[in-house]
Amino acid sequence: MTDGVDVYFFTHDNSLHALRPSGRSLWTYTPPAPVTTSLISYKDVLYFGASDHLYGVNPSNGKVISQLKLDATTEGAFAWASVGDSELECVFAIRDENGKKIGVLLAFNDEFEKTMWTQTSPRE
Repeated sequence: MTDGVDVYFFTHDNSLHALRPSGRSLWTYTPPAPVTTSLISYKDVLYFGASDHLYGVNPSNGKVISQLKLDATTEGAFAWASVGDSELECVFAIRDENGKKIGVLLAFNDEFEKTMWTQTSPRE
């Protein structure tokens, strides 16, 4: 993905890289758990899910600036919507409940500070 200036991507070894348009490397960050979502750039922060955590990384230096523990493992791509006067970010996740995998949609408040609500599905 790009923020219009630099390029950000994960490699097969689970490392997040930032490159200048010239191809010069800016920084590399390797999260402590395997990445399970796509990247999303929101309000000058790069967000991604890695297992049961949601990370926010400063795109200028690769430093983690936020970390949110979740009760489910995030999967796939983020969705963003403007609803009324508020903004909503969502991602799908899988939760293990009594040995059964349950699909969960997680909705976050502005800037991914906390989970606003969850909605489960009857199947994974």
